[in-house]
Amino acid sequence: MKMPKPRLSYANVVATLALVIAVGGGSAYAASKIKTNDITNGAVTTKKIKKRAVKSGKIAVGAVRGNQVADHSLSSDQIAARSIRPESIADHSLSSTQIAPGSIKPESLEVPLSFVASFGGGSVGVPSGEPAAYPLSSWTQRPGQINVVFGAAQATLAAEGGTCQAYVQLLQNGDEVGGGQISTNSETPVSVEGSLGANPQVDPVTATTNTLTALVGSNGNCSAGSTINSTRFRVVAFG
Repeated sequence: MKMPKPRLSYANVVATLALVIAVGGGSAYAASKIKTNDITNGAVTTKKIKKRAVKSGKIAVGAVRGNQVADHSLSSDQIAARSIRPESIADHSLSSTQIAPGSIKPESLEVPLSFVASFGGGSVGVPSGEPAAYPLSSWTQRPGQINVVFGAAQATLAAEGGTCQAYVQLLQNGDEVGGGQISTNSETPVSVEGSLGANPQVDPVTATTNTLTALVGSNGNCSAGSTINSTRFRVVAFG
C-alpha cells in the first residue's frame, strides 16, 4: 500500500516563512537593542572575550599598572626608542621585577646613557723627583657623544716629614684633562684612596679614539716604598 506523498500547500509555505522571520528577526532585534546598562556588572568573564580581541585603543590611559605586568615580561621590543620619560612613570608603579634583565638599552632612553669603557692600572712606585709615566687604556667615542671619565686610585703611602702628597695627572691624547691626589701625614705606611676624574669630552664630528695615560708624582715628602697600588676608571657616555 503506497503512502500518499506530502503536498506543499500555501499554508505550509506561509507557516514556515513566519517561523523563520520570527526566529531570525527576533534575534536581530534583540542584538541591536542590547546596551551597556543591560549587562550586569561582572557578567562578561575572561572566557567570553575572544583571544587578542582587546586592542590598545580600548585601554584607558593609565589603566595598566606595575602590578598588572608579569615579571620579566617587558623586553626592549616592547619599549619604543626614547619613550621612557620621568613624567611617564607613576610613583612606585614599575619595579625592576617587571623588566627583563638587559632589556632596556641606551637607545630606549630619552637621553641615551651607557658605560663605554672600564679599565685600570697596576702598581707603580711614587717618585720623589720627576713624574713617572703610567699607561692606562683607549676607547672609541662616537659622533655626538659626551664622554666623562671618572675613577679612583688606591695607594700605600708614608710621610717623611710633613705631608706625603702623591698625585696622578691624567692625559687624554697627550693633553692634560684632569687627575687627583692622595695624601697622608702618617710616618708609617697606610692604605689611602682618592678620586680621579677628567674634563668631559664633548661631541666629536667623527668617531674618535681617545687614549688615556697618566703621570704619577709627589711633593717629595713621601717615604721610599710609597706606591700607587692600583687605579680604576669608567667612561660614561651621554648621547
